[in-house]
Amino acid sequence: MKKYILFIILFTALSVNNIIGQTPTADDIVEAYLTTMGSAMQWKRIESMRQTGSIVSEGVKMPCTIVQMRPNLNRIDIELPNNILATDAFDGTVAWQQNPAAGMPYRSKKIPEEIAEAASEVFEDELLDYQAKGHSIELNGLDTMDNINCFKLTLNRKIGDKKIYFIRT
Repeated sequence: MKKYILFIILFTALSVNNIIGQTPTADDIVEAYLTTMGSAMQWKRIESMRQTGSIVSEGVKMPCTIVQMRPNLNRIDIELPNNILATDAFDGTVAWQQNPAAGMPYRSKKIPEEIAEAASEVFEDELLDYQAKGHSIELNGLDTMDNINCFKLTLNRKIGDKKIYFIRT
């Protein structure tokens, strides 16, 4: 069964129509997006990244920290209510999780399918050199996300699943 993943990106600095002056192709939108993000060359120089923010689940806002390193190492820490820390991580070989609130007070190794999925994730943006990675992309027209006009792109990943990108017009 193919897995469907929704991935949303909105950028205020991107105006593809103004950049190229005609109806853009999927490649035009990807190029403008990568330029807005700071260029492909700058992305390739980044070795690690730390992101902080929050997620909302069932109406509860929780602080979140994501740490990533090349080639595909990552760790996500979510501070649950009552100062409980839930962690999901991949060290390049083993994917594990720990969530005391869900009855997992100790690190629990994930099953082989979850480890394979974690190993397939990459550090850099998957739109960067997407063709060299064996992916294809298609433009699915215009859509709206939170009342903002966006181009809707589908990234068909080499492993068989899809990611949907909404990139502001």
